[in-house]
Amino acid sequence: MIKYLNEYKLKQTLIRFSIPIFLVILLFPCEKACAQTSRIGIVNLLDSALVYKHIGLTGFKDKLDTFDCQFNCKKYIDKELTRILSSRYTISLISIPGSLISPNGNITISLNDNKEAQTWITRLKNQFDFIIFVETGEQDDIMDPKKQKLRSTGLYSRGNPGKSWVAVFNTTRYTAIRTSNLEIVNYDLSSMDYLLPINNYQFSKQDLLIDPGMLPLIRSELIRLIDYKLEFFLTDSYIMPNAEYNKLKPVKTE
Repeated sequence: MIKYLNEYKLKQTLIRFSIPIFLVILLFPCEKACAQTSRIGIVNLLDSALVYKHIGLTGFKDKLDTFDCQFNCKKYIDKELTRILSSRYTISLISIPGSLISPNGNITISLNDNKEAQTWITRLKNQFDFIIFVETGEQDDIMDPKKQKLRSTGLYSRGNPGKSWVAVFNTTRYTAIRTSNLEIVNYDLSSMDYLLPINNYQFSKQDLLIDPGMLPLIRSELIRLIDYKLEFFLTDSYIMPNAEYNKLKPVKTE
């Protein structure tokens, strides 16, 4: 009987000490499973049209026109943001009422001047942790003596025929906002390049706007520039750690 009671007490003691350990083991995976993956909504306000801007020197006129190189920058950015961020977040493409965006398409200005824009974002806090706005943006044209603004995505050249400096450009601005408190996620936007020179560009000998043989080159260089800007934004803002982003970089073939 005494032996039985001793064994019973030992079992009770083991059970008493095992329950907390069991609960810890049980709750640990639950904590991971129950902790929701952060949710991001993407609002893409870009225009998919590609622009060719030429700044002529003395005696030559400036040119501004659109062109097609079978590349939709808006769809490409949506695809890449979704592909990359989905490895870490739950992603949704959403839209915002046009009345909530300022005329120049800058969500930062809308947040300061438009309470309805603030309210719209705050109301989404139960659906999304962050909203990423993708906007056309603008940059001072540092190559233009008239200091005109450069906007959109496309091809840029400066100078007289045969001696022009040529590059692709992209002024897209990325802004991530925390829905719980309207905080803008900081990154060094001023250090982000928006021009990528093309060294082996050839102008049309038939006086065409763009030589058809140059369109594949323009497309590939635009993708290079956009990929660079996406990486800069996502890693400099710490939305994606460098190590994770490097594993997801698109593989480029020469």
